[in-house]
Amino acid sequence: LIATDIIDSETYFFASGVKGTIKGDDLIGTPAQLLAPGENSFAYVMTKNGQPLRDLTSKTPLVLAPVISAGPNPTFDPGPYAGQCVYGTVDGSAKIATIDQNGHAITEDGAPLFATGPGTFFKTDPPVIIPPTPQKTK
Repeated sequence: LIATDIIDSETYFFASGVKGTIKGDDLIGTPAQLLAPGENSFAYVMTKNGQPLRDLTSKTPLVLAPVISAGPNPTFDPGPYAGQCVYGTVDGSAKIATIDQNGHAITEDGAPLFATGPGTFFKTDPPVIIPPTPQKTK
């Protein structure tokens, strides 16, 4: 998005309260500087083997925060956003989901956000959540 001038700042990739991340410094001159470790607070959704999602709707989640553990059954930190997680969808809108007592994201109708099957966001593509790269410690 930055490389193609769709957006003009790394700060759009910062989500306050996500551990291990910082607001981007907007140094984008080299690949190593562009979204350096810790400058992206969002996890993203793929399928197994790193393949992109195939069975999408406009409301399918693509990026989300604040993830604690990734993989096919991610958990979320309920602290930063008062027991909720935020996610960006295919159509560019932002949504929220409730984090249950086990740290899992739940939709408005009480179903797991990352469920598969008829009537779910992911239908036949089991999602795998890829975490953000944390800031390097000195």
